[in-house]
Amino acid sequence: RQERQRVLTLLDEGRNAQAEAWLERWRDSFPDDAQVAGALGLTRLRQGRHADAEPLFVQALALDADNANKWRSLVGTARYWKVLKEASLERERKNFDLAFEKVRAAIAMEPTNVEGLALHAGLLADTGDALLAERHYLEGLQIEAGNGSAIRGLAGLLILQKRWLEATALLNRQGAASREINGSFTYLRVGLLRDQADERALQGKREQAIDLLQQALGMAPDNPWVRYDLAVLLRDIDPLRSQHVIEEGLRLAAQDGDMHYASALYFAKFDDPNAALRSLSRIPGDAMNESIRRLQRRMTIQS
Repeated sequence: RQERQRVLTLLDEGRNAQAEAWLERWRDSFPDDAQVAGALGLTRLRQGRHADAEPLFVQALALDADNANKWRSLVGTARYWKVLKEASLERERKNFDLAFEKVRAAIAMEPTNVEGLALHAGLLADTGDALLAERHYLEGLQIEAGNGSAIRGLAGLLILQKRWLEATALLNRQGAASREINGSFTYLRVGLLRDQADERALQGKREQAIDLLQQALGMAPDNPWVRYDLAVLLRDIDPLRSQHVIEEGLRLAAQDGDMHYASALYFAKFDDPNAALRSLSRIPGDAMNESIRRLQRRMTIQS
């Protein structure tokens, strides 16, 4: 009994790895113990293994009628997240009809859970209904102002529509309310600044574009594509500074295949095939794709 209480305490403290091995052994020894089944279900839930957690909670419910409300609630939680995860996977596979079916089933289980509402809005955006998607994101944020999924989804939608001021205001306002760690929306802010810089560069406003990219670089110094954009814009007016932007990125992220690819594209753009090949040679084999190989062949011919 003392050992079991110790393991349950570990679980309460979130130390799942230490508790899991004990719980697996105890489940074999005590297959009709509701507390052991339920505790193992909680470890699975916290690991994101919702499909594995659900039957464990069902088992605990069948064995422990005195705590039926607790186990029934956990069955529902595991089932909700299982179905929502399935909807996300179908979205990634672009099986939109099935994804809609599953996300609507999840919403029926928990109508005010903003994660499901945000995923539904994302599917609407994916399938071309941006107006309705925006409405659903806003409805979700009325329920939970700091929900990260809804903030990211709506900000991404606004950025795609070049509604940059609205996206900035959203990230400043709603991001402050988010429960997520500081910097969790950095990639969105960086994407917003890059898009604005592209627009300024197309308008011939190079200095403004450079300023925006420098802001983005300050937020994400290891972002290879910010560095590439900035170095290209600087090349005509300050070649040494331009090359420094690339070289600094390679020092900061020496193991990043994307950084080496971005630097290779930079050197290729400005007719330095040998430098491009050196960068390409540092990309890990499992990160090579057809675009990289095509660039490598072209640089080999030019060198």
